[in-house]
Amino acid sequence: MSGGLAELLPRVTLSDQAYASRHRILTIILWLHVPLLVTVALVVGDIHHPGHSVAVHRWMVWGFIALVAVCAVLARSAVSRRGGAIAVSIGMLLAADALVHAGGGMTDLHFHFFVVLALVSLYQDWVPFALAIILVAAHHMALGLLLPDLVFSDPRAWAHPLPFVVLHAAFVLAACAAQVMYWRYSAASQAEAEEVRRRYHLVDSEAVESGR
Repeated sequence: MSGGLAELLPRVTLSDQAYASRHRILTIILWLHVPLLVTVALVVGDIHHPGHSVAVHRWMVWGFIALVAVCAVLARSAVSRRGGAIAVSIGMLLAADALVHAGGGMTDLHFHFFVVLALVSLYQDWVPFALAIILVAAHHMALGLLLPDLVFSDPRAWAHPLPFVVLHAAFVLAACAAQVMYWRYSAASQAEAEEVRRRYHLVDSEAVESGR
């Protein structure tokens, strides 16, 4: 990152141990989504709203669930830190999509998007985080406007989806802004700690030199 983007999303470097710990936990959480989504899909069944067929609903729900499992497998086999983070991020967002569709677009289920965005931000890597934001925006803009009954359960949203899409996008951006603020504070704390260590090392070195 450079310039304005670096100022907006300051770099926070995770140690290999910190990354491995977070990635392991997030991968487990991603895997746990699979039985949860299957259960919701089987219990709720085929939700049918005017504007889409049961076949379309079924295809989307089970297709997303399958992709979540694929992402979970890729997350464990990724050869790079960023690759693993991207696999988990995509899987998390697909899981949120699947949950919303499996639940018939219930408004309450949209809160899961905020949860998965917060989880993705634990990587403190701007690439998977930005990708997650793009996926949420693309999902809501495309399906929310073209097939609103797949995304929303409110008949008002079916008739006039644009205000609901904009409202959801505004809340998602606000949640992301809060995560970026956390990154900035974390980066500042990391920089302060590194400066203290540098000064301590310098003083210690000077003391050793003066004692000779």
